[in-house]
Order: sequence, then structure tokens, then C-alpha cells
Amino acid sequence: MKIAFLVHEFPPQIGGIAVRANRISQGLGKRGHEIKVYTSSYPGAPRTRKMGRIKIQRYNLLSPYVSRLVTAPMRIMPGMLKLIGSKDLQDVDVIQSFFFLEFVSLVAACIRLVRKKAFVLDPLFFPYYSPRITRKYAKWSVIPYRLTVGNTIIKAADFLAPETSSEKSHLIQLGASPKKIEVIPNAIDPQHYKQRSDPNIFRDKFEIAPEDKIILFLSRPTVYKGVEHLILAMRNVVNEEKRAKLIIAGPHVRRPHILRDSLPPSVRDRILITGPITEECKMSAFAASDLFVLPSKIETFGIALLEAAAAGLPIVSTRTGVAEDIVTNGKNGLFVGWSKINQLSIAIVQMLRDDRFKKEAEKTRNIVLEKYDVDKEIDQYEKIYTLLTH
Repeated sequence: MKIAFLVHEFPPQIGGIAVRANRISQGLGKRGHEIKVYTSSYPGAPRTRKMGRIKIQRYNLLSPYVSRLVTAPMRIMPGMLKLIGSKDLQDVDVIQSFFFLEFVSLVAACIRLVRKKAFVLDPLFFPYYSPRITRKYAKWSVIPYRLTVGNTIIKAADFLAPETSSEKSHLIQLGASPKKIEVIPNAIDPQHYKQRSDPNIFRDKFEIAPEDKIILFLSRPTVYKGVEHLILAMRNVVNEEKRAKLIIAGPHVRRPHILRDSLPPSVRDRILITGPITEECKMSAFAASDLFVLPSKIETFGIALLEAAAAGLPIVSTRTGVAEDIVTNGKNGLFVGWSKINQLSIAIVQMLRDDRFKKEAEKTRNIVLEKYDVDKEIDQYEKIYTLLTH
């Protein structure tokens, strides 16, 4: 089978969609399918490249200052419009795209309508009109686009592959037929999690005492991820649990440092901001931690939540992304409201003091390793592609 991936980012670019698109295309390539990837240019990456059964073609991005006049989140590649009438897609069986608000999905929908190619969309759809909306998607130009072109792209797809059950519900509310929707969650390699990492790698690297109880935040520490609320919640947490220690791991962002440094020394000393960490260090951090916290405003999926669950950690989270699919409130985790600092601190203290959460998280770990397997992810996509082309 010949499959074209239209994706706005692809490795060496970093990001959830880039990683997932690469993983799926690599998996399909190993099974004998031919994959053509059409994506954006990136410094140092060749314009065209062949990797086994995967061919990559990159297009220059329109200036962000110009594209913002159209709509906030779009990354526009004018050269990609040539694909609509290109002979390069003449023998392609399926078009696969990600994120319905991106330019690549608009191009994929046009190819579907003009060339009659089967179109599968991972919509990454969440209600942009929700009170939980992030600033990035609240700009004046986005909502009209989302309600017109965005909805048209969703309706043009022959099959929708949302990543969570809540995303599926939103699509059905929008009017999409349940018959053409199947949840295909983001996935992990269970082999990475079946054997526990050494917790001392992480503790020794950052000089964390053996008696410290680690609260782990592993994500980009930005405002909408709730990291500032988490830092403020540590005032109450430290009052109740003197050995509690918050670890914030992820790309360097200045604001968390400023907020932490404004706190009293007794609280400030219980918050460690590590910056980026290696994969080995991340796995050790999961093994060393007592619980995982992600009080995010909104997530399309939240791969860090899945990784934490696969590592057997109880979770404190808002009701967003994959959280509602893997967390049972009061058993292997607790849900809190966005920006509810008191709720957050109470939930953390409760979880640190009650070993039942850890026991339930261990049970969830086995379910996650079984259900969110990368091989099953490829199986589902391959099944859909076959269904649409036969």
C-alpha cells in the first residue's frame, strides 16, 4: 500500500505530532508499505530524503508574520498546494494528516475532494470555545476559521482517528458519524517500561535525599500547563509534608524560576527545576518519584500522563487529554480543577499519605502497557487503510 503523510512537522523537528507521525510511518514502512512524507523545511534537513521505504519532501514555510494574518496556529507552506494536482500522488492509496487546524490538513482535504483519494485525519480536536481555551487559540481569526474551514476539513475525512474518548465525543457532538470514528491513542513502547529503571540515577544526579518524597512534573513548564499553580501549591504541601520535594523537569522557561525564587526559603528549597533531562534520566525520575502531577489547562493528549501511568505512578491531573481514559478518580489518581491551588495541594498531600493510590497505579500500569502499545497503534492504522482501499 502507498500512503502519503501530510504533517506540519517531522523529525529532526521536535514535537508530539512529529514524533507520532515518524513512529507510525516507520512502523508501516517495516511492514512493507511505501510512505511519502510531505512536511515543512527545517535548518540542516535536506529538501528531499529517502530512508528505507520512506521518502521525505520538505516545503518552505510562509513568513509567520504573514500567516498570522490568516489564522493564528497555521503554518503555511505555499509550495504544498502543488500536490493537489501533482502526478506525485497519482499512485497513492491513502492520504494521512494530523491536526485539523493546520494547513497540511486543508491541503489533504483538497486532495480528497479533487483527486478522490482516501483521507484519514487525526483531528486533535478539542472545543476551542470552551472556558478552558488557551490564549494561543483564542485569537479573533481562529474561531471563524475553525467553525468554517476547520469543520469542513473534518467532514471531508473518510475516517477520523481521535486520540482520546473525550475527543471522539466532541466530534460526534459536532455531527461526525460514529461509524467513521475510531479512537487510536498515542502510544509507547512497553519494553521501555516493563523493566524498572534505577531510581538512584536521578536522585544522585540532582542530590535528592533518600527520604524525600518526589512530586514529579515532566512537561514544558509554561503557564497553561499549570506549573505556576503547582509551585504556589507547594506552600501548603510543605506545611503538611516537610519531606515533599517538587521536581520540575522540561525545557528551560524563565517564569517558574522567578516564581520559585519569590517564595520563602523553606518552600523554595523544596522545589527543584532541572531543565531538560535525558531519556535515561527521565526513566529514572519516574522510578524515583512518588506521584506525577500535570494540572494543565488543556491537552490534546498529554503523552507525559501516559508515560507516568506506564511507570506505575499515581497521577494528579485536570480532566484533560488522555487523563480521563487512564485515571480513575479516587483510585489511581485524583482530578483537580484548573487553577485551583488549594485543591491541588490537598490532592498531593492526600496521595503522598495514602499508599492505596500507589497500589492502584500499579494495576493501571499493566493495563496501560497492554492497551497503549505501539504495535497495536500501527495495527489500527493499517486496518483502517486496508478498509478504505478495498
